[in-house]
Formats: sequence, C-alpha cells, structure tokens
Amino acid sequence: MNKKSTIKIMLVDDHPVVLNGLKSLLKSIDNIDIVAEATTGKEALLIINDKMPDLVITDISMPEMTGIELTEIIKKKYPNIKVLILTVHKEREILESALFSGAEGCLQKDTTKQELLYAINKISDNGYYYCDSIMTIAGSLHYKSEHKTEVSVSFGKRELEIFELILMGHPNKEIAEKLSISYHTVHTHRRNIMKKTESRNLSGLYSFAKTNKLFPSLIGTN
Repeated sequence: MNKKSTIKIMLVDDHPVVLNGLKSLLKSIDNIDIVAEATTGKEALLIINDKMPDLVITDISMPEMTGIELTEIIKKKYPNIKVLILTVHKEREILESALFSGAEGCLQKDTTKQELLYAINKISDNGYYYCDSIMTIAGSLHYKSEHKTEVSVSFGKRELEIFELILMGHPNKEIAEKLSISYHTVHTHRRNIMKKTESRNLSGLYSFAKTNKLFPSLIGTN
C-alpha cells in the first residue's frame, strides 16, 4: 500500500485552546505536518511565503483581519494553497461569505475528528468539502452571475459528467475511479470546465450551473 503524501498545514486561530487542540489532534496523524501557526490573519500572511503550506485551516472571527479576508488574500496571492474554514457561526450571511471567499471547504467547529480528517484529505486531493449548512445555501441561493443572460457554452457528455461530480464535491481521483478514466483526463476536463465557465472555485461553478439551469436535480433552478 502506498504511503499517503504529507500534507503541510498552517493553523490560524486567535483562541489558544482551539489552536492547541487542533495542533494536538492533527499532530497524531501520520500524513499531516503542522508547519506553522498564527493567531491573526496578518501574522499568517507574514509567514506564509516562508512556510508555503499545502492547506491553511483558519477561524473566521479574529482581530484585525477576518478569516474570510485572509482566505480571499491567500487565494489571490497563492492560488495553489488550499483553505479550510472552521467556524462557530451559523448565520446565513456569514456562511455565504465563506462560500464565496474561494475556500475549498468550511466546517463547523463542533465537527467530529473523522469529518475534519475526511475534509482535509478530500481538499488536499483537489476536492471540496462543505458542512451541510453551507451545502444547503449553495443549493438554494439565487447567485448573481457575471453572465447577463444565456451563455453560449457547449459541453461534451464527459465534461457534463465530470462537471456534476465536481459540484458534488468529488476530487479528481474519485472521479477518475467512478468514470473508469485516468486522473490526467479528469484534470484536463476540470481545467477546461473552469475555463469555459470563467470560474475560479466551486461557488463559481455553482453560479454558472444555477444561472444556466444545469443539473436541476442537484442544485435546483428556482
């Protein structure tokens, strides 16, 4: 059995108890390496370039800079670094902000260890993972699209299959296994889908699909 690749993680939270708890939990996992920790978003940005984590796990409510703002800056400056937001907030407006921030995932802080580890591994494998409350929002929002009316974009049958599986949160490896095709083929189709839809993240794909009434059984059309 092949050993899992090590995932380099930066933790960002202004509560020492939460920070130490996460560090203690994750340090016990063989394929996880905590390479940095910070108590504010500004502190995180000062050290992120030196540490270059694969994944940043951040709180939302922090002094000086929110986790949402931190995520937006990271995704702009370091698009290859993935972000998982942990929050105690359940307000729709805040969860919407988390969804549109570009983060690859968002979980409530009362999540289980199993769900947290599943989310970390799924995100690290180019997938997405959002808690149920955010997925409910994603499926019901009337997204404001950059496209004014109908969009003249055509998709092949395979592209549509992969598009739908991406919206369901499946990483490239799982999609390849489900469709019995190579990982490289899935990666190429994903890149083309993102380009055709002018999307940078999952929320952009949801927006495009919603506006163009794709996959109504998955995300609805209202």
